[in-house]
Amino acid sequence: MKIKVLHIVGGSIANGAYIGASILHKALLDQGVSSKLLNDTCNKRDQLKINSFDKSIIFIIKNF
Repeated sequence: MKIKVLHIVGGSIANGAYIGASILHKALLDQGVSSKLLNDTCNKRDQLKINSFDKSIIFIIKNF
């Protein structure tokens, strides 16, 4: 059975929770585990930068 992991993290990509989840996410990917990271507060510039090298990070875009 293949394990699938979803990390749900709120807040800036500069905060400790996001950084820790990102480190764990990358380590799981290196081990062959299907891992995705979901974030709801990243700005568009950071989204483009991150998605250019890791397509498994998902951002929720808020339209206010």
